[in-house]
Amino acid sequence: MVRTMQELVRAGYGLDLDAIAMLAMATGWSSEETKRIREYGRQILDGRSFRLQSSVGPKPGDCKYWEEEAANESRQRASGRDGTT
Repeated sequence: MVRTMQELVRAGYGLDLDAIAMLAMATGWSSEETKRIREYGRQILDGRSFRLQSSVGPKPGDCKYWEEEAANESRQRASGRDGTT
């Protein structure tokens, strides 16, 4: 979660911590975990860096890949090639 939030901020996106917390709660995260997510998000927005042990999660630059994937999916939907028509 921390790496994902860092990558979004690095790519110029803001973090809506209320929306992230609501999504976390809705998908089974505990209230304590949600509180921690909020704290990490606030610290990321404040410019703090973290020394993360694991290499699991997105890497710097992954946001560009996500944007390209979203654009491709949007183009497919617009052209009717997404299987929904």
